[in-house]
Amino acid sequence: MQRFGLLCVSRCAVMLVGFAVAGCSGHGGALPSMPGGMPASHLAQGKPDPRMAQLETNFVRQLRAHSIAHATLNGVALPKTYAVHRPTGFSSAGGNDFESLGFTISSGGTYTGLLAVHSAYRPNDFTVTFPSGSPSTTSFVLAPYGYPPNGSCYAVGSFYASTSSAISNAFLVQNMCSNSTVAYPINDAFRSAFVVPAADGTPSYYTVTFTTDAHPTSSSVWRTWLYDFPASQWVEVAETTGLGSSTSGGDGFIAQLAQGLCPNIPTVAASNLALFDASTQTFASLQPTMSGGVTSSFVSPGTASCFTDDGTHNGAVYQYGAVPNNEWIVQNKSGTQTQSIQQFPLPSCDLSPTNTCYYHTRTPDGIAAGPDGNLWFAELDANSIGRMTPAGTVTEWEIPTARGEPADIAAGPDGNLWFTESNSNKIGRITPSGAITEFTLPHYDPLAITAGPDGNLWFVGGGGYGYVGRITTAGVVTTWATPTSGSYPQDITAGPDGALWFTELGGNQLGRITTAGTITELASIWAPGGITTGRDGNLWVTDGGFQGGAPGIDQVTTGGTVTGYPTAGHSPGAITVGNDGNLWLTDGGSIGRFNYGGTITDYAIPANTQTNDIAAGPDGNLWFTEPGANTIGRITP
Repeated sequence: MQRFGLLCVSRCAVMLVGFAVAGCSGHGGALPSMPGGMPASHLAQGKPDPRMAQLETNFVRQLRAHSIAHATLNGVALPKTYAVHRPTGFSSAGGNDFESLGFTISSGGTYTGLLAVHSAYRPNDFTVTFPSGSPSTTSFVLAPYGYPPNGSCYAVGSFYASTSSAISNAFLVQNMCSNSTVAYPINDAFRSAFVVPAADGTPSYYTVTFTTDAHPTSSSVWRTWLYDFPASQWVEVAETTGLGSSTSGGDGFIAQLAQGLCPNIPTVAASNLALFDASTQTFASLQPTMSGGVTSSFVSPGTASCFTDDGTHNGAVYQYGAVPNNEWIVQNKSGTQTQSIQQFPLPSCDLSPTNTCYYHTRTPDGIAAGPDGNLWFAELDANSIGRMTPAGTVTEWEIPTARGEPADIAAGPDGNLWFTESNSNKIGRITPSGAITEFTLPHYDPLAITAGPDGNLWFVGGGGYGYVGRITTAGVVTTWATPTSGSYPQDITAGPDGALWFTELGGNQLGRITTAGTITELASIWAPGGITTGRDGNLWVTDGGFQGGAPGIDQVTTGGTVTGYPTAGHSPGAITVGNDGNLWLTDGGSIGRFNYGGTITDYAIPANTQTNDIAAGPDGNLWFTEPGANTIGRITP
């Protein structure tokens, strides 16, 4: 996810520590206040992140134990002479200009820390490019960029500049108290330690900037931490002492772009924004009104044309702010990118004695974005787990159990991939390097699997018997039978309410299970199949016959209210949220995009091959499996 750079209210300039900005009256290293924002009624609920509860717990545990590990990163100090200015010819209504959006947070209370999930891209993934002849060396994007209220010394974010120097594509730590800035390149070493797919698949790091003083003074110690996923701990990147001159805080996006066409960028976003309360050592999800008189509001991008919300949720900007996700998203404006489909064939199956295939296809089934920036998928009839890089390079590992038939796969909170073996009684775990461990279940036929909000993996299976299972990252298994016999559970997802939701194909209903194991069956839906949590804070389900008629897509509130959208002529199957904020689904021989308002736009697959599962990739694209064609497909949103 991304953050925004902090801005001078006067539009004329952006003041970064270490950046001299022409045309802006100097405030030294101080963070200027953010402008007023949009009413809270504009904010809606986003997709929850299953890692957050565990990461917050780990943070408090390390803090109380005074356990501070230090990151080993090579930073680049930005020269104070680095200038970012606005050449003549820039226009507020022009193609590219100074644009910003995000959340502003007022001072007050005892909130002295900001925790956020920020998107992060390598140079090859996010290259800020501009038309020939434009002054590209003065163009940059800070996305996202954030800092806590009440005098923070630090502001941190993802920095992208149109330059070949070491400061391009970096994690930026700006010290407002010492007037200095250090950039840590977002290279492979940084990604392997800190970057994982967020809840919607966007490659992101998890960061917190804070002081433990409830009422900061000039003697307060400020720290910036990143979460190291392989080490399962927070590590310190920076520490300083002082008191910043800005009492407000914020998190958002800022761009100063050369005049010309809007740059072609991937999704940038910040989510799960939470404030650290130093008096209680707890986190509170960012809301319009908080304790101690603290308020937050959304800053609109105004009239600049590259990233203005066009109101259709197919435009440049999406914003969400209620519990639990507190998210802002920036994307290209509608029409600047076109949908394109590419297919990547998998190795053939010759059915020789040395080949693990059972049939003439490897039958790729479930697919998920991995913590290593690759796509991972289950090969049902090859009895293997596959990995595909965004460039299409495939590596495969056979699972130990013969004819285990892996069906679904999900990224776990431990940095590994977890998969179901649909023809055995096992759940498998595979590390990014390919080491496989299997865990035995008390029941057979596990089918779908997902990461839960409690730091565990949750799965469904059992066919007509029907069960929901939980497995810890240590391999401890607990299962619960579904109340309805013949339920045939099909899919499961983490809901927006902290519970897990699953479809019962045979029971014609949805199930909800709390992390403590209490199951409720509700929401009558005919032959429900795929399920996901949408960016609107509701569940979205595909069904086999809307109200007994044509197949459909259903919106389900956490209270069980169903709003159905019949989709005559379509065959909706698996469903997920794309990096563009829309719902994406497999639709027979096509991939469909659903805009929350009842309209499906289909994109035909070459040769009209059947599609099975779909996932948002770490590269901003959607990736899907084609079992009959023995291929993995990619579509640009």
